[in-house]
Amino acid sequence: MKRDENLIKKALELLKQSEITAYKIAKSTNIHETSITNYRKGITTPTRANATALINYFDSCKKDNKENVNLIDKIEQQAEIIGTLKNENKNLNEKITVLQSELERIKKENAGLRNKLHSVDTNNVFELPKTTEIHEALVQLIKEQTKLKNKRNV
Repeated sequence: MKRDENLIKKALELLKQSEITAYKIAKSTNIHETSITNYRKGITTPTRANATALINYFDSCKKDNKENVNLIDKIEQQAEIIGTLKNENKNLNEKITVLQSELERIKKENAGLRNKLHSVDTNNVFELPKTTEIHEALVQLIKEQTKLKNKRNV
C-alpha cells in the first residue's frame, strides 16, 4: 500500500510541475482529459495504473528532451562549422581577387614587354616574367574554394 501511495504521489508531483496541457497528456496516456485536470486540482487521485502511465509518460518526455538537447547541440556545432567555412570561403575569395588582379597586371606587363621585344634586335633575347606560378596559385585557391563549398553542402 505504501508503494502505491509513493507511486501516486510521484505521478501527482510530475503532473503538477508539468506545463504540458491535459489534452496532450490525455492523448498520449489514454487517460481522460477531465481526470488529468482533476488530478492537478487535487479533486481526485489517480489509480495505480494511471499513476504508472503518467510516470512512464513523463519519463519518455525526459528522454525526448535529452534527444532534443543532443540534436540542438549538433545543430549548433554544425552552425559553427558553417560559420568557419564561410569565413574561410570569404578569405579564399579575397585571395583569388588579389591573385586575379596580379595576374591581369602581369599579363599587361608581359604584353608590353612582348611589344618591346618585337622592336628590339632578335639577337638580344631575354626571358619574359612567367605568369604560370600565379596562375597555378589561382587554380589552387579555386580548388580550395570548391572543397569548402562541397563541405558546406554536406
